[in-house]
Amino acid sequence: MTSSSSHYHELTTCASASCVRCRNYSQATEALRSRWRSITSTAAAEVCSVRLRKSMERMLGASKAASGREEESRESTCSMSRTGGEDDDDQVLPAAENFILFLVDLPMQPWYSPAEHYLGEVIRKAGLTSDATLDKIREEFTEAWTSPDASWTFNTTGDVNHGWKTLPLINQGSRNDVNAKLCEATLSAVESLADSLLARCVFGNCCLSALEPGAHILPHSGPCNIRVRAHIPLYSPDGPWLAVAGKR
Repeated sequence: MTSSSSHYHELTTCASASCVRCRNYSQATEALRSRWRSITSTAAAEVCSVRLRKSMERMLGASKAASGREEESRESTCSMSRTGGEDDDDQVLPAAENFILFLVDLPMQPWYSPAEHYLGEVIRKAGLTSDATLDKIREEFTEAWTSPDASWTFNTTGDVNHGWKTLPLINQGSRNDVNAKLCEATLSAVESLADSLLARCVFGNCCLSALEPGAHILPHSGPCNIRVRAHIPLYSPDGPWLAVAGKR
């Protein structure tokens, strides 16, 4: 993402018809409300933590208050909130109202090094960083890039003048069987993450991503604060960089 911290006062939305944050916010929150009613009406409610209850009351209360809002209003500028101390006061993170699910009192850290988070070790043990696995993923990426059967998607949170394309293998918890056949080794390695992978969950995604020269990814955020996204570079030429919360 080639964007300076001064741009982080705004977030962009995508044009994907299925996106739960940008397009299907009302449907997603209604499904969340329905499932929460079902849980709290059964014995399962006894195991719900105080933090989860507090989070759900906050999120569903905010959603109810905005129930008269038109769906396209999700396309308006999203607000940001600042975090950190005096040394990093330019660090900004998405505000709670930008999320479908926001777990309160959960520390929000913009990024982790592999050594800082347990997922780094999980990914290593799954072999996703081994030379043999990465070579196989690169091979499948190359074949998929030119395959007429691959459903590469133009990501609209990228600069309209330069391409950012993704090949979804798991999209919002649903496996893309056509793309999966082109990337069997890749998906097999990813699915070996087992419980660490948000499979069959609307917040779970896995894709191959490709940037054309000069591509500029605009500031954006996901729909929740309960996941950690892992980026595994396959080809990383000199020059490109990624920024999270205004910091490279």
